[in-house]
Amino acid sequence: MTRRNGKGDRVKSYSKSVVILALIAVPAFAQVRGRFNLRATVNMDAVARKAASRPPATRARTEVHEPHRMTRPPNPANIAATPRAPETPAATTANVTPSTSGFQGLLDNFTSFPPDTNGGVSPRYVVTMLNTQVLIQDRTGVTRPNYPIDLNSFWSPLGTFSDTFDPRILYDAANQRWIASAAVNGENQNSALLIGVSQTDDPGGNWNEFMINVNAAGTSSRSALWGDYPVLGFNGNWVVVSLNLFQVSGRGNYQATNLYVFNKSALYQGGQDPFTTFPDDQGEFIPARDFDGLPNTLYLVQAFAGDVGFADGVGTIRISKITGAVGSESFSGGTSSNGGIITINDPWSDSGPTDSTGSIVDFAPQLGTTTKIDTGDSRLQNCALRGGTIWCSHTIFLPLALPTRSAVQWFQIDPAAPAILQRGRIDDASATFFYAYPSIAVNKNNDVLIGYNRFSANDYASDEFSFRLASDPPNTLEPDVLFKAGEAPYVVVGRNSGSNRWGDFSTTMVDPADDLTFWTIQEYAATPPARQNGKFGTWWLEVTAPSLGISPPQPLFPSQGVLNAASFKGGGVAPGEAISIFGSNLGPSVLQQPTVSASGVVGRVAGGTSVLFDGVAAPMIGAIAGQVNAVVPFGVQGKASTQVQVSYLGTVSNPITIPVVGTAPGILTLNQQGTGPGAILNADSSLNSAANPAGRGTAIQIFATGGGVIPGVTEGTLAPVLSGSQITATARIGGLPAQVIYAGVAPGLIVGALQVNVVIPQGVTPGSAVSVDITIGGVTSAAGVTVAVR
Repeated sequence: MTRRNGKGDRVKSYSKSVVILALIAVPAFAQVRGRFNLRATVNMDAVARKAASRPPATRARTEVHEPHRMTRPPNPANIAATPRAPETPAATTANVTPSTSGFQGLLDNFTSFPPDTNGGVSPRYVVTMLNTQVLIQDRTGVTRPNYPIDLNSFWSPLGTFSDTFDPRILYDAANQRWIASAAVNGENQNSALLIGVSQTDDPGGNWNEFMINVNAAGTSSRSALWGDYPVLGFNGNWVVVSLNLFQVSGRGNYQATNLYVFNKSALYQGGQDPFTTFPDDQGEFIPARDFDGLPNTLYLVQAFAGDVGFADGVGTIRISKITGAVGSESFSGGTSSNGGIITINDPWSDSGPTDSTGSIVDFAPQLGTTTKIDTGDSRLQNCALRGGTIWCSHTIFLPLALPTRSAVQWFQIDPAAPAILQRGRIDDASATFFYAYPSIAVNKNNDVLIGYNRFSANDYASDEFSFRLASDPPNTLEPDVLFKAGEAPYVVVGRNSGSNRWGDFSTTMVDPADDLTFWTIQEYAATPPARQNGKFGTWWLEVTAPSLGISPPQPLFPSQGVLNAASFKGGGVAPGEAISIFGSNLGPSVLQQPTVSASGVVGRVAGGTSVLFDGVAAPMIGAIAGQVNAVVPFGVQGKASTQVQVSYLGTVSNPITIPVVGTAPGILTLNQQGTGPGAILNADSSLNSAANPAGRGTAIQIFATGGGVIPGVTEGTLAPVLSGSQITATARIGGLPAQVIYAGVAPGLIVGALQVNVVIPQGVTPGSAVSVDITIGGVTSAAGVTVAVR
């Protein structure tokens, strides 16, 4: 709705067969493909020099488009009549005293409001991007010459704009690039989405900028749509923008939310590839900024209040995801197979109280004036994926039936369940303090920081943060910290909305230089000049990681816990063998996989975990607290033994000595136990099973590992298609020798996964569980693996 309307021993174990079967699954195909309407390349410093050469034009202060929402029928007013016990505990006691430093960001230049406070940090630069201006500073706050520049000037290579709004900027540390987005021409049939990527880590250097028209050429004004509230996110594969679409005619009437999915690599190389668009009808998405580098998956989250949500009197979290290979993505919003719904029996209202006409009124008090401040609505503000879980924050309004205050709610989700792992609130039940516009970040030690605004009749609009150590009790934060006090009343009532608008969001992030330190940028009420009623300011704060110097528990595992990932047999490791290590404190609480680059290089870290062989990091398959899977480096060949260690978040296990063998073949099984039906495909590439047996005389594909060094390939990469066998193998099916027609790498899978193609002998006795084994380097795979033969 629009804001102004009423309204076993191996805990959580897994095996390599799971990875292989996921990789060989056939992806779904995208729904709509499109191309950019306009593209341009620009040097931002040159734009800044040009802007600095002429004085800024004086113009009336304009109100930025108020965030619209889809219209939902309000749930019955009596749903909140039954008292509910709070499900969130009070703040925990302070365990550490945070160390902070900060500096001035952009100040109000009185051209437009509110600022939509947003920015990004790299190892060298700090960038502030508001509805008004763009500022580049170094990490101590020193401003770059000729900055700030007007936001319209930032996007000027794409056109002469006077109405760019809702900007976002993020720093992609893995690729050392900046990514920005904005909307332009709001409530107008010329509405468009803007997106830009820097060519280097220098935000003042060259940028590639692109424009996508919301409407096709020739669309009538009556049927035209306009795009509002773009939300930017990315992972290893994609850049994604969520854009809400409304009818221009009548200034309302929500139509859909479009997800624009861009191939990140192609975008960085000039954006020649088409992008994919997915429609949904449930309002704005928050793409979870991915710090895990999940391959081929990006999560999106939505939150709905108890008075306008899916169900009466409960809060709702809707999880969706984009999956598939780049160029053939699929999306199905919030379904049980592609995300899911979580209900919270501790509900909140979507906004503050309404007046006699049903219009939402400004809510937050401030010192020095009776004019209150707008605290927005309860849409999610931001989300971050870290260690397999998603952390989110937003403003909520309490209690549900007749709100008396705004508060900040945060939660941690396991998206695979899906389920809430922990949840908390920054709230003052006495309604003395109001809290709003939060943003959340999580560092590699799982410390959390939330930046937000505080409002009170006893002070001016100010900036605060709260944090939690990973070791703090679940669902709790430590006491809030005031870091920038407001300086004066803020009264800037919009001509269109009639509201004293603030926000509409803020930004908090983890420093890419160490993945530990936090940065947040927040808006505060600054001292206005004479004859001005209100002035906003923005302030950057750097917060030293609370757990800096506090190491996580040491990873522990015995020599007997180092096993072949297919057979789960020990006794030694072979070069190129996929292994499983079982123990404790080995990784995050939720399964994590490594990143895979566009060129097929597999990462050597998964969820903060790496496996070392004589100090050399191995290609990773996955990690979770009780189990790690990796591929033994080829470099152990020829050694009598190797020292194996697991490192998690910088804490390293004691070295364990493991014998080195030439080969250790094991066939992957579907039940992940090392025996039973094998991970085998029939001649038509369908999965072999009792219900789908292979015929005698036909070829089957057996997936295995432990073949030793494989010539002609590079370890730690996805295997290419090769013309002939790379290793020598023999096979038996039902005890009879079987012809091997290929033995080597499994194309498209990590080097270390083997594919052995064999012909089922005509003399085999049919059955649903016929024995199968392979022999490589004189070593035969373990008994107990079977194939179904008809």
